[in-house]
This record gives sequence, C-alpha cells and structure tokens, in this order.
Amino acid sequence: FMQLAAPMMQALPLTVAYKLLPFSLQGTRYESASMNPFAVPPRIVAAALLSAVLLLAGILNLRDRLGWTDPSDGILWVESAGALRAAGFRPEAGANPPGIRPGDRLLTIDGLQVPDPGRYAELLIGFPPGSWHTYEVAGDTGVRAVRLRLGARPLFSARDGLKTLLAFLHLGIGFYVLWRSRAAGAAAHFFLICLAAFVLWLYSYTPRLGLLDWTVYTLSAVAFLLLPALFLHFCHRFPVASGPRPALLVYAPALALVAFHFLWITGHLAPLGLALTAGGSLVVDRVEL
Repeated sequence: FMQLAAPMMQALPLTVAYKLLPFSLQGTRYESASMNPFAVPPRIVAAALLSAVLLLAGILNLRDRLGWTDPSDGILWVESAGALRAAGFRPEAGANPPGIRPGDRLLTIDGLQVPDPGRYAELLIGFPPGSWHTYEVAGDTGVRAVRLRLGARPLFSARDGLKTLLAFLHLGIGFYVLWRSRAAGAAAHFFLICLAAFVLWLYSYTPRLGLLDWTVYTLSAVAFLLLPALFLHFCHRFPVASGPRPALLVYAPALALVAFHFLWITGHLAPLGLALTAGGSLVVDRVEL
C-alpha cells in the first residue's frame, strides 16, 4: 500500500490545503470571541494534545530505531520455485567467506528448515550480530555446509529518513490548515488525514517488541486501515457534503478490518490457522490489502 500510495500521499496535502484554505476562510466563523472564553479554540487544543502524544511516541520510536542494528548474513535471499535462493550480496557480506554463490538454494540454518522468508526472518532475528552459524545450501555442485558470521545492519535507512521528512510535512500542513480554518469541519477532517499519514510514514516497530513497539505497531496498523476510509469520506464531504449514509458505509469495511487485525494480534484466529507468526502476518497483510 505504501508503495502504491506514496505518490498520491506526497502530493495530497499540498493540493488539498491549497483548495481547502480559501474555501474555509470564506465561511462564517461560528467560534467568535463572545462564544469562546479561551484565546485558543478547543478543537485546536485537542488537536495539539493529540499531536503531542503521537509526536512523543514517534520520537521515542525514532530514537530506538536509530540505535538498533539487525543481524544480517549479507545475502539477498529471494523466494523462487518454493525455496529461498541467493540473488546477490549486501555490503555487510564482506566478512563472510565466499561459500555462498548466486543461485544457491537455502535448505537449513543450524539444522533448522528454512522453507520461506518468514521462517528465515524468525531465525535470523534471534541471532546476535557477530555469531557464527552453519548454512546448508544446494547448488550446482550438490549440497554443502557453509559457516557464516553474521554482520550488523542499521535498522534506520536513508529511505526511512525520507519517510520521516514526509511524516513531519504531513503533520505541519495538517495543523496549519486546521489553525487557519478553525470553523470548517472539512479542515478538521483534513487534519485527521494528515495525522494518520504522519503515523503511517513515521511509525515502525523494532524487533525488541517492547511495550512501545506494540503501541507503535497497533497505531500504525489502525492508521493504515483507516486512512483510505478517511480520504474517501473527505472526498464525500468536500467541497459539498452529500449526506451521512455513504460515510457510514465507507467506514464499515475499515472497522471490520481493524477488528480482524485485533483478533489476529490477540491470538483468537490461531485456531483458524492464522497464528501470530511471520507466515500469519503475510496472510493478514494480503487480506487487508
């Protein structure tokens, strides 16, 4: 979804904000000084508090990701013909002996079967960087065992840096539009879209899977599932609202997917074959997409 929606999400806030501000500023402000005893409207205060909480969680998550390194064998494994095959090498593969060749099929790691990328990720994440492991691979010369020393790869990449910039861009534009058009319901809705995009671009859990990671994962999953519905609802009500019934129909599938995701996270779908594993995650992702 992120790859498909990235061009739209990058252009959306600037385009809509350009059209929304003049439209909203033409309206009559119903929050006058006589009706509102506070210098700042309550909706701005609520938006600021919500943004501050999400911003704090995002900064803490960003700090964890900047200091986290993943174990890596330096090999790019791709799924082909029901198996993992070596397709290339990463920079951290320099410390490894040339025992793996492009096209080799991965059979086991330390005697444990590796049938798919999910199982490979589960095994690798449990090994510390610098540890030695035995890879059993099959190639043109037959089956052979290769000893590899795992390197370290930073979790935060240059691509994550670009996504972080886009996240703060969405948050800033959303808050600016809300501040300049306080009386417009469409502006508040646009702010929620930008806030969901902020969470979706910035949040990413670490393999530590602590309380913050689970919180980040849950919020990003909810934002991912609600953002399309928020955008469709916004198109439904801006510039002219078309009634409440279509909006309820728009949110129904998103809320159903949120409930489905919650049942999977809590393990209630395990009896149906959707366990809380990497393989189950792939199935859930395909259903939600």
